[in-house]
Amino acid sequence: MIINIIFAFREYQNKKTERNYSVFAGIGISLLTLAVALQFKTHLITSVWAIEASLLLYIWKKTNHDIFKIFFYLLFPLVILSQMITWTEYIHIEKHLTVIFNPVFLTSLVVIAACFFNLILLKKESEEKSDTEFFENAFKILCFGVIYFSILFELIYQISSQHFVVIFTYSFLYSIVFVSLLLIIKKQIGISDDLENYMIYGLLFLFVAHISTSQIVDVVVTKEVKQSFYWVYLMYLLPLLYLMIKEIPKSTFLKRKTGYWMVLFICVLSVSFELYRIYIFSNNATSKSIFQLQEHFCTLYLPIIWAVLSCVIIFAGLQKNIPELNKIGFALLGITILKLYLYDVWQMDNISRIIAFIILGVILLLSSFMFQKFKNIIKNLVEKNENSAD
Repeated sequence: MIINIIFAFREYQNKKTERNYSVFAGIGISLLTLAVALQFKTHLITSVWAIEASLLLYIWKKTNHDIFKIFFYLLFPLVILSQMITWTEYIHIEKHLTVIFNPVFLTSLVVIAACFFNLILLKKESEEKSDTEFFENAFKILCFGVIYFSILFELIYQISSQHFVVIFTYSFLYSIVFVSLLLIIKKQIGISDDLENYMIYGLLFLFVAHISTSQIVDVVVTKEVKQSFYWVYLMYLLPLLYLMIKEIPKSTFLKRKTGYWMVLFICVLSVSFELYRIYIFSNNATSKSIFQLQEHFCTLYLPIIWAVLSCVIIFAGLQKNIPELNKIGFALLGITILKLYLYDVWQMDNISRIIAFIILGVILLLSSFMFQKFKNIIKNLVEKNENSAD
């Protein structure tokens, strides 16, 4: 290691910063990184192969000899396989591993560092050439997967003694934050528009799974988990708002017909479930009363919530002249009416039934009024344009 660093330094002093300097510097840095890994007693094969793969890619970048790149693509799958074997230590190890500073995760950190280094190198190459785009995208997905699972398995291992709802909540939150961070740094790591759209689809699926499958209400009601943990669960709202406000408008996601439908489905789902959970918690539900509260919320409050949301969506669609929003708003309103007439009215008492119909009638009148008003505005604008053209 020292000899290679000395040679690299001499080449740098002689201002020969081309092939020899790159090779000596790459070997010296890789051996230094390997020495640090060995001091922490990481798994040798995985660490050596990860560093060696990065070294091959680095030398190829500096020398342009394709032989180094070929061996990099042959060696990197072995790194992935070796890393997967390393993860099994979480299951088979007998003594408890310390947080972060344990052989398994330190090995993962070496592989993560190598993945980031490789992604940066390949991003520079993708700006120059595009004939290997398929292999580059496949490599990026593999790198993202290795980084994701390395941290996820460490997280699950360290909180494995907690309640399963806590484990699932933290796992979903980590997954959401991970994908969100990738979208934030997409330019730095060279994520294409198509890959970005697929990542947004995956992130929206994570939101759906996190919101709809969480059993936070049940475990809080049964006193298995403290109610304050609900605030931890709600942390998904931060990346959700960031995605809606910052990322999606700048991407090509909304150019697809399913884009608006998926985004608004997440919004309606989030508002409905969170208002339901707040309603349950605010009424101090118990194991005996929770079923009655659920029925009351679903039959009385949920149709009102959906009707209000449908009006908001229709209003936004008319104001911004986005026909797809109007379709979604009227579709949600139709579902609300069907739900109210086919199921809810038969579950309500007479007073609740009257209140629900009055509120729904007011919302329908407001919807028709808004639609007619904006229709007239658009008609007047068209007539003015035609008159000015004449």
